Amino acid sequence: MKRISPNKLNGPRAYFTDFDHEIIKRTKNKKLLEKNIERKLKVLLLTKSNIVCAASHLKSDFAYKFFKKNNILLEENLIYPALRNDVENIEYYLKRDNKDNLKSKSQFYNNNMVSPQKG
Repeated sequence: MKRISPNKLNGPRAYFTDFDHEIIKRTKNKKLLEKNIERKLKVLLLTKSNIVCAASHLKSDFAYKFFKKNNILLEENLIYPALRNDVENIEYYLKRDNKDNLKSKSQFYNNNMVSPQKG
């Protein structure tokens, strides 16, 4: 994972919250949720230069599977997961809340993520 300063993100940006674990937990139809997220992201990618989401939202199995399926979103820096200043990497969130597939999730995110940091 490589960190970048948020002031390096030029143009309009959006903060995407649909990967929040509370939203995922409350949603019964995960296939419909996935379809709706894909649609929202397509619109945002057409209208915004940068999309940022909380790195803590990536800990769920749902988000992990979504990004594994759509890894271009992270690889091409179409979505920037934001880490808090006091957090060094994605493992902080993965270890705290979800130990399932910790190694594979950690490797995937660290290999594909660019994260803005506070400037």
